[in-house]
Amino acid sequence: MGVIARLAKVVETNLNEIIIQSPVKALESTIKEMENIAWEARQAIACLKQEKQHLEEKYNFDQAEISKWETRAKLALKQGNEYLAREALIHKRLYTNPEETVITKSKINKLIDKINFLEKNLITLKKKLSEAKTTRLSIEKVIAQYRQV
Repeated sequence: MGVIARLAKVVETNLNEIIIQSPVKALESTIKEMENIAWEARQAIACLKQEKQHLEEKYNFDQAEISKWETRAKLALKQGNEYLAREALIHKRLYTNPEETVITKSKINKLIDKINFLEKNLITLKKKLSEAKTTRLSIEKVIAQYRQV
């Protein structure tokens, strides 16, 4: 009889341990998954920001070139050199593409929207992650108190 009672006590203790540990393990798994998602979101945000910066630099460069060649054309006309003015306008036309300008601005705006969306969701995820960690600590305290009893 003593062996059976002892075995029952061991099984009961192990079952209690499994019941207690399961929420902690599940929460730890969830926390790890949330941390992985946060890392992926930060990576995506960095890539989008880099792409946005590249597009902005290209757009700004094109606008600067347009302005530069337009100024040169005006200066050539002031000096009475029509040939140089035409050449300057030809160079200006290389950088002037209204469709491409609109598409580039549209891409930049879409990237800004995506970045803002991801950053907003990342903030929410960080709050939830903090809550999950706090909950895990609370559960661990309860388990520690239970084990002392």
